Amino acid sequence: MDRSSRLGQWQPLGIGVVLYAYAVLLGAAYLLAFWRPFGFDIFPFVSPRLLVTLPLNRLSVLLAPLVLAGLVLFLNWGSVSRVPRFLFGVIVAAHLFAVISNYLDALDRFRSAETLYQNEKSILFLVPFLAALAAAIAIQAFRERRALRFQIASVALLQLATALAAGYADGKALYLGANPAFFLENATACEPKPLRDWVYLGKFDAQTIFMNTIEKRVCVLENAQYTLVPRSLADKRKSP
Repeated sequence: MDRSSRLGQWQPLGIGVVLYAYAVLLGAAYLLAFWRPFGFDIFPFVSPRLLVTLPLNRLSVLLAPLVLAGLVLFLNWGSVSRVPRFLFGVIVAAHLFAVISNYLDALDRFRSAETLYQNEKSILFLVPFLAALAAAIAIQAFRERRALRFQIASVALLQLATALAAGYADGKALYLGANPAFFLENATACEPKPLRDWVYLGKFDAQTIFMNTIEKRVCVLENAQYTLVPRSLADKRKSP
């Protein structure tokens, strides 16, 4: 029995399960990196469904064309021996561009911060490691005659590296107070006598998480009713 007939035994359910697990992995990677700058473990608040849906806007814009290209590789698993070298080279180059651009943003924001959590550096080491490993596998894919497994592995690792770099860059930007950001209008919900604004970080099922802009303390509200104010509007209210 050849590989294409073996693949047919588990389509479409098998492919659907694998792709869902892969989407969860990318979402988890993004959220892991996003919350590193806050020193906060978000995963007790996140269900598998939220792992896919919460980072969807960012990852869909960032990775949609690249994921589509990766699916071309994956869905041909077993039916062809390799994707044409030129097409594979374009896919790898596009992924490397996404990794490098987001990683440079992450490095720039890392250097801008006065306060750092020790485990933040792990993301900054992991991204280039994954990218280098993917590049090595891609080089092997160019050498192999039946290279589809190498091609798929390299694309998957590059997408994982991109999700980590983008997540860290986004989280660090919010930690540093970059726009766009939203503030909790009724700050007394997090602090009896508020002396600073509380930045909205996200809603996770019944919990909503905020961070104050001075001490970087985190506030978790359970089943709360709240109103958010855009930072631009809040800044105008403070100006004389």
